[in-house]
Amino acid sequence: MRVSLLALLLSVTLLLGGCMSVTYGVGPRTDRLAQLTPGQSRSSDVLLALGEPRGKGAAHLSPAIPMRNVWFYEFVKSNMGLYETLKLSMGQTGSGSVDLKMLVVFMHGDVYDGYLWFSSVEKMNASATYPLAK
Repeated sequence: MRVSLLALLLSVTLLLGGCMSVTYGVGPRTDRLAQLTPGQSRSSDVLLALGEPRGKGAAHLSPAIPMRNVWFYEFVKSNMGLYETLKLSMGQTGSGSVDLKMLVVFMHGDVYDGYLWFSSVEKMNASATYPLAK
């Protein structure tokens, strides 16, 4: 009985306090966006430069802009235990971290039309260069 109780307490402690790492996706290849030209590059050029997207869909961003096909490239890495997740769900701060990088590529038919890129990185190196949206 005493060993069972000790094992149960140890299991609960590890579950609530342990760090769990979850990763999915591959970091978007934003360094290759310069190879693409809006209005000229085709979907085959996008596939060659960026690889297969994690998902595809459609977006109607404005009544003035026709519906666009969108391709999603995303990377997520989370280092949060159950306790940190519960704290965040209750509006409190936690000690875990989530790294999210997402690239949304817009296509007009089979033609590359531009992109939207964002990341959860809070501080960026001012001397680094980042691709400019086209």
